[in-house]
Amino acid sequence: EEGEYYLSNDISLSANWDVPGETVLCLNGHNVDLNTYHFEVGKGEHLVICDCSTAVHQGYLNPERYYLWTPGEGSGESCDLTGGVIYGGVSAQGYIGSCINSQGGDVTLAGGNIAGNLHVNEANVNESNMNGAVYVYDGDFTMYGGSVTGNYSRSQGGGVHVTGKESNKSQIKLYGGEISHNIADYFAGGIYVGNNCDFLLDGAAIEYNTAGLTRSDAFAGGIYITGAYNTATISSGRVCYNTCKGSGAGLYLDGSGYADREFFKMTGGLIKGNSVDNAYVPPPGAQS
Repeated sequence: EEGEYYLSNDISLSANWDVPGETVLCLNGHNVDLNTYHFEVGKGEHLVICDCSTAVHQGYLNPERYYLWTPGEGSGESCDLTGGVIYGGVSAQGYIGSCINSQGGDVTLAGGNIAGNLHVNEANVNESNMNGAVYVYDGDFTMYGGSVTGNYSRSQGGGVHVTGKESNKSQIKLYGGEISHNIADYFAGGIYVGNNCDFLLDGAAIEYNTAGLTRSDAFAGGIYITGAYNTATISSGRVCYNTCKGSGAGLYLDGSGYADREFFKMTGGLIKGNSVDNAYVPPPGAQS
């Protein structure tokens, strides 16, 4: 039932968890092994993830497994995380988040970590529409703290993917925390902002994400924002050290769908150190 859940030990799922109503999950420094399952947030529901602990969990970015965050020690780059970790989700279906799948609901991350979740159909690695660790359709994603780290998508939106419904605008608001070390093999390594979705970066860090693990035509290493019926604002925070093999390593603005209007505004923050370029920003009305 809905309410506040406070973990007292590590847990492992044996089925998808259908989040009830208005639910707060405090990880309390403990880990949730999704064991290939995910959290399901339905229409009108709201999941808040937080963490009151400063426990540190050792991990690494596994080069033998899509550079996923993996608990323990290994041969990849060290990546220790502060707070509990929700990891081990797997999705082989398009438009189903590998860790959190929200269809009409809202998701808030205030603390803890979403890490080491995989979105790929390994029986058909060329299948498209593999969409991120956190997938929100027709709802809002808000981030105040914690991290989305070391996740992989075969197609787009390695960390977070938010898309609005034609009749209802969605929002993604990032006030704190970090989205880092995520990979999408095609585009939008860190964040995919889809149609009819307003975007605000006001304090979070979008860093070290990558587009293109195997594809040479990959673009938008950090953030991809479509211009279709959206507004996008960067007022604080940073977009740094993201990489891709094509354009828009830090920020890629899709020029289609916003003729005769300017939908992007930057009043503060930092876009720096991305490779091969910091941003791809076409003029209004251009087709990217």
